[in-house]
Parts: sequence; C-alpha cells; structure tokens
Amino acid sequence: MIKENNEIVPLMGKKTNPPGNPPANQQEKKVTEGTPTKKSSHFFLEIDGFESNATPNNTSPPVFSKPMDSNIRPCASGNGEDMDSPQSLQDDATEYSPNVESCGANTCQGPELSSARKKLKRNLFRAVSEGNVEELQRLLAELKERSSSCTTLPVPDYLMKKFTASDTGKTCLMKALLNINQNTNEVVSLLLAFAEENGILERFINAAYTEEAYKGQTALNIAIERRQYEITQSLIEKGADVNAHAQGIFFNPKHKHEGFYFGETALALAACTNQPDIIELLMDNARTNISSQDSRGNNILHALVTVAEDSKTQNDFVIRMYDMILLKSKDRTLETTKNKEGLTPLQLAAKTGKLEILKYILSREIREKPNRSLSRKFTDWAYGPVQSSLYDLTELDTTADNSVLEIIVYNTNIGNRHEMLTLEPLNSLLRMKWKKFARHMFFMSCCFYFLYNVTLTLVSYHRPNVNE
Repeated sequence: MIKENNEIVPLMGKKTNPPGNPPANQQEKKVTEGTPTKKSSHFFLEIDGFESNATPNNTSPPVFSKPMDSNIRPCASGNGEDMDSPQSLQDDATEYSPNVESCGANTCQGPELSSARKKLKRNLFRAVSEGNVEELQRLLAELKERSSSCTTLPVPDYLMKKFTASDTGKTCLMKALLNINQNTNEVVSLLLAFAEENGILERFINAAYTEEAYKGQTALNIAIERRQYEITQSLIEKGADVNAHAQGIFFNPKHKHEGFYFGETALALAACTNQPDIIELLMDNARTNISSQDSRGNNILHALVTVAEDSKTQNDFVIRMYDMILLKSKDRTLETTKNKEGLTPLQLAAKTGKLEILKYILSREIREKPNRSLSRKFTDWAYGPVQSSLYDLTELDTTADNSVLEIIVYNTNIGNRHEMLTLEPLNSLLRMKWKKFARHMFFMSCCFYFLYNVTLTLVSYHRPNVNE
C-alpha cells in the first residue's frame, strides 16, 4: 500500500503460503489505476491467517519501506512504469552519471546513448523477471562490451554494480528466482555462466540483501523457498554459502504474523518448508554447519518446534523433518543445545504448548543400535497387548533446572497445559509423585489451611467490642 497525503490507498496485497506448502508460481499483476506518484512508499504485509479488520488488541500488519520484490516503480513524473528492481530514483539519477561512470568519449556522448545507459540495469532486471532469454543474451553482450571500456571502475565492480539494486542489494539472480517461469532455469544458467566467465561468480552468488527487512537473504535462500531443487543444487556446486544467515526483521519477527521465521539458515528453511530432498543435499555437503544457531540461539530443531502448528498436516511434516535431521546428523548434542532463553527443543515445545511435537519427542523409540542412544523410550518387554517401557527422564523431572514439569505447571500460560500433563511419561511421573509424597504434602497443607481459618475465625469472633 502507498501512504500519500495522510490517506492510505490500497495498492497490492501479497499473501504468503503456509510453511510446507509449495508457493504458486504466479507473476505479480501490473497496476493500471492509482499508480503512485511519490517517492516515499510503505508496503503493508498481508499474511494468511491475519484478519485485515483485526481489533486494536491484535497484532497489526507490519509496515516495510521497501518490498522484497515488486513490479511497481514510484516515479516523480507521475507516469507509472514497470519496475524490475526496487531501486530508488536517485539510483537512476546518479548511478549512470558521467561523473560516476565514465566509459570513454565515444560511449558517453549523445542523449540516445545516455538514455540507453540509464536503462541497462532496468532492462536486465526486466528480462530476467520475464524470462526473456534472447533479450537477456543481448543485454549481457552489451554489458560485456561496456565493461571493457569503463575507466573509473574495475570490471568486476562495474558488473556487480549493474547486477545489483543499489537500495536493497537485490541482484538480478534473486530477481529471476523471485519470478519463477518456464525459462527461469535457462536464465539462471546464463547469469551464472556470465558471472563465472568474468570472475565474479562467488560475489554474484553470495550477494545478500542489504535492506533491513530482508538483510542477509541470498539467492540460495530464495531458490530453496521457491522449491527449485536443480537451481539449488547448481548454486551449491558453484560455491554458494550454505551457512549464510537471513537476519532481516522479516525473518525474525517479534510476532507470528509479522513475517516468516524459519531459523535463518538455508538448511533450516528447507526443513521448515518440508523439502527432504534439499535437506539431504545440504546435509551431504561437508560445508554445511548443521549445529548452526540463529540470532535467538535456536538451532534447526528449535526452528522446527517453533513453526509447528495445531494442524495435523503441519505437525506430520515437522515430525518427519525433525526425525530425519536428528538421525542423519553426526552431532549427538543437537537436541540438548539450549537457545538464548536456556531452552532445549524439548523444553521449547513444552513452553509453547506444541502438543504433538512434545508427544513425539517424549515417546521416540529407535530400535537401530547406532541411533538407539537418541531414544527417550525403551520397550523392556511385551506380552500380548501389554508392554513395559522405560523412559528417559532427563529434562523432565523437577530434579533438573527448568524441567518440563516445572515449565508446564509454573512457567507458561498456554491453554493446553492439562493435555500435556496427560502425556507419558509425565502422567505416570505425576502419579508416582502423588503416591510417594505429594498426597501427604497436600494433606498437611489442607490441615494447616483449616487450622489457620479456624484460628482466624475464633480470634475475630472473640475480639473485644470497642463500643462496650
């Protein structure tokens, strides 16, 4: 939406897909009416599950100064034009100025050449977003020719400047991945081949958003979010940083409906969006740090617990991803790692009321010997429908600091606390405590409370009357 003259005018609403569901590959529609005419614009995020007519007590939609991707360009002239990169007007005015970019006397003379020079970056972004392969080949050839005649910048810097939006840090590679179409694979291949040929491949692939809302997001993150396995594989093979952290406020929202939290890393994003093939691809890569923690101190298991919902479909894939990562990881401390709140994934599930994921962790039983140490349940013997099981009470009993029982009873206000206490072994543990000592403590407390009330009543009854 655009805010102008103290009025809010609807411009565009973009809905995100729930984690685990493939995004629809749809191109954003061009606006034909109400084209913005001011430079300052604010984009209101609309997310599935958030009601637009929310009451004041509910979380309000966040406001971002720039979108992650848009085809609408504000222009001072009042005439709207397609925008393939959210760059500022100042970018057009200065980036191609002869003072900034002198490319020889022959190439910097004449209004037509000057106008063409100004439009080169814009045309590059438009070509990759539309999947126009022929136009992209022509523009890359033109860019190559101009880079050789540029005298003020080294060729790699000149090319990266043309490939990157100055105000957001978004590259044309990211633009191509944000606008998936039938030619996207060929467009990406052309861009990567050109970057490799000109010695900027590593810089080009690992360039990240500089805009505060999306800071740190790279092309690899976008390829994974767009569920592009082949492109993801190609980026990794060509040296993409698999441990880059997307730390913008959109990826680390304070409230659920203010963005999409996924744990910041590429591996966590693949897990939180239900992509086991990409998880295997990343975990098989020696450069991937599976134990990486984000700005909240959460590792990939914490992130999965965080995105778990009440939906059965959602919980099923979260449990599958959790189990897959836990078994495939060589780090046996992954499930005991604590975040900045001092919570392990198990304790986080208890504190946030994630019933299904908590049930899975508590009752997980792995029979294969190499991974049996990861079990929390061990079947001792079984006879017909009856079986005897042993449970690992680590982090559960109140003998440990910040135990699951203590969290559920004292440190959370969630509505399904009673349901969590019916899970095994919590239910059996409470029954044992009740039989062993809790009922005696309860009886003593009742007696003390009864005597206190009797004493208070007698004292009040026999209190001298001041008027007598």
